[in-house]
Amino acid sequence: MKYIIVNQEGLPCAVMFSEAIQHSTEAAGREVMSAGFCNLQGEVWGHSESLGVHSQPQDTKHIRLTMEMSMNPKPAAR
Repeated sequence: MKYIIVNQEGLPCAVMFSEAIQHSTEAAGREVMSAGFCNLQGEVWGHSESLGVHSQPQDTKHIRLTMEMSMNPKPAAR
């Protein structure tokens, strides 16, 4: 799986996507802080050739948080 960490209103936000998509395509003009590859445990490695940025150790916490939030979405307000 590939990922990018983007600056979302001053906060890092992980976006994970298929290895069939280029990092630069997924970035689509957003400010990218880091990028690379990850597994389902949130471990990161590598870099993005198309963006010229590397994975960073702190990316793991952002990826794990994103995965946790997608698995346990907050119920809609009534």
